Amino acid sequence: MKNIILFLLFSVSSFSQDYSLTKKQIDSICLRSKDFIDQKTPLKKSKKITLKNKQIKTLNGTGSEIIRIFKHLENDPRNIVETYEIIKVSYEYLVNYSFGNFEYVFIDIYYKQNTVDSFFIEERYKLGKEIKSQQVFLSQSNLEEEDLTDFNFCKSFKDWITEKSKEINTIFHKKT
Repeated sequence: MKNIILFLLFSVSSFSQDYSLTKKQIDSICLRSKDFIDQKTPLKKSKKITLKNKQIKTLNGTGSEIIRIFKHLENDPRNIVETYEIIKVSYEYLVNYSFGNFEYVFIDIYYKQNTVDSFFIEERYKLGKEIKSQQVFLSQSNLEEEDLTDFNFCKSFKDWITEKSKEINTIFHKKT
């Protein structure tokens, strides 16, 4: 009788554990995955820059925005992630302007249970005399505490990720 009770307690606790994948596991899964959704959008942009002689010039550029959504695990024996669950989104944005100026943004957005959990952000740009390169890793809880405004590609990262999340959900639900 004691063994049966122990078995039942062990079984219940095993099924009730909230298993979540680490970022390393998610990256590994995404590298092997052949099942993802790609959305590529061409871009035309213009930016005003200040030249070395303090003259303001408008640069015109072209490029693209790519959203890649990784959605489920193949051959997962533990069946940890639901078939239609987003686990990661890679966002890449590149615009080349004249005179060697450019903007490049790469963001990995990690999800837990279809909800944004954390971000890896890499931004590089050269616009006139302004040159910047930065990498930032932050969690959703950090973003809730303070909004990041130190990016060239957006005025408020909190607003930007809210809009992109809506766009990602729309793309995901149209394609699945």
